[in-house]
Amino acid sequence: MNIKKYFLQKQVIENYKKKFKDDLKLGNDGENEIKPIIEKMFDTQFLFTEKSHNWDFIDADNKIYVELKTRRIKHNKFKTLYFSYAKKRFIDKNPNYDYYVFFKCLDGIYYFKYSEDKIFISYGGRNDRGKNEYKKVCNVYTKYLIKV
Repeated sequence: MNIKKYFLQKQVIENYKKKFKDDLKLGNDGENEIKPIIEKMFDTQFLFTEKSHNWDFIDADNKIYVELKTRRIKHNKFKTLYFSYAKKRFIDKNPNYDYYVFFKCLDGIYYFKYSEDKIFISYGGRNDRGKNEYKKVCNVYTKYLIKV
């Protein structure tokens, strides 16, 4: 490998790590911000799940799971917003809970209660962090989102 190619690859990796770190901080800050909001909304305490869990929060009574997706766009920039297909697989294996997906966007916080008839599956993702991050996702039409 020539020296120029080596430094270019090194720069791509460093940019990816910085972008990923910035996105992780944005998501973590959003989770801390939304926790008191969902606790007030549902009138119950929510606990952070483990970092490896598919969902961000579960209520103290083990009845409700909540996921927060933080986006750097207005909620209606596109016809849909999406979340990971892994969440649907989790729901399919654990159907006796209520599931809510929240989207923290530039123009507010929106949510919807998961319902199979309000989503469709496609492939989506991003490649702005230096690698292909496209995968199977669940789309929800923004018309189904409710503003908090």
